[in-house]
Amino acid sequence: MVPGSLTDSERFRDFLKYLSPDFAVPSRRKLSRDLKVMGSKAKSELTHLLSQQNYVATTSKIYFFT
Repeated sequence: MVPGSLTDSERFRDFLKYLSPDFAVPSRRKLSRDLKVMGSKAKSELTHLLSQQNYVATTSKIYFFT
């Protein structure tokens, strides 16, 4: 994960402007708010999708590093 404070960096803003001059870099507050809304929407959609299924199979792989 990249911290939201990255959007406050002048170098980061310059880099994005170089890549796409028309792109407006969102503020940390807007980015945080938008991510919460997107996460909530994704959770709601996934919950709805899973509630319609009779069976759900899951797998996982866990790595331990020491």
